[in-house]
Formats: sequence, C-alpha cells, structure tokens
Amino acid sequence: INAEYMGPVEYEIELIDFERELTHQEKYDKAQEHKQKGNQLFSESNYPEARNSYKQSLSLLSKFDWKIPDHELTNLQKQLRVQVMSNITQCYHKEGNNDETFKSANEVLKYDERNVKALLRRAEIWLIKNEFENAKKDLDLLNEIDPKNSSVIATLKKLQQCEEQCKQKEKQMFSKIFA
Repeated sequence: INAEYMGPVEYEIELIDFERELTHQEKYDKAQEHKQKGNQLFSESNYPEARNSYKQSLSLLSKFDWKIPDHELTNLQKQLRVQVMSNITQCYHKEGNNDETFKSANEVLKYDERNVKALLRRAEIWLIKNEFENAKKDLDLLNEIDPKNSSVIATLKKLQQCEEQCKQKEKQMFSKIFA
C-alpha cells in the first residue's frame, strides 16, 4: 500500500437528536400527565383515546426501576399504576367490551386484590356470563370491604334477581320434562 501521510484529518459531526434518560421523578410526573389527559378524555366520553393515554402512562411506569432508594416515590408509582390500570378497565367497560373489561380487571387485581372498582367490574361480567358463584364471591368480598357502596348493593340485588330468574327457568324446564 502506497499511502502518503497528508496530516491530521478533521471530521465535523452534527448531533441531530439527543434524548437523555428520564429520572424516576420525571417518569412519574410524565405518567401523571398522561393519566390526567386520559381523565379529561374520559370525561369527554372519548374512551379509546383515554385508554391510549392511560396506556402511555403505564408504559412510562413499566420503565420504573423498583430498586431505587426513594420508597415514597416507589409507593406512589405503584398506586398510580393501579389507578391507571383501573381506568383502562373502566374504558373497556364503558365501551361495552366485556372480554377486555374482564381481562383488565383481573390484571388490576394482581396488583391490588381488594380493588373495589376492579372487583365490581369483574362481578358484573361474571353476572353477564351467568357465573353466579364467582359473582357472589367478588360481591361478598366487596360487601366486606365497602358495605355501604351503592354500586355494590345494586349489583348484589341484580345477582339475587338473576339467581331467581334462573330458578324460575329451571322450574319451567323441569315441569315440561316431567309433565
């Protein structure tokens, strides 16, 4: 190789974009902003966009380092995660998407097994599926947690009505069989 040294070479580099890692507090604050935006969209009955905003919040929370020494921030993050997941469940419920409501409620209950909203949504889906025993388990727990909750009381009454209707249908069916 016959290369002739011509002196130092200079390069010019242009930085087009730079994104630094967000601090834990910044992630939490951004997640809160997305939740607030979702709440606004929810109040406007824009459930798909509200759900997207809540999912953006969850995405930020999923990047949270659980080993940080700030236990107060970690606890706040956990609370926010449950709130956002519960809001997603409510969006699905308002849209009439029972399967996703059920899945989402179960997801919330993995983090907070006594979450009133998630237990109530799941109990309502159990009723729709005629799974009265499962609905009763959730409603009994809800009644223990919050016995004065009007939604719980109304859903318990609905369960009793559904069970009564089922008994009546069974009686009719058996009366026809043995008549």
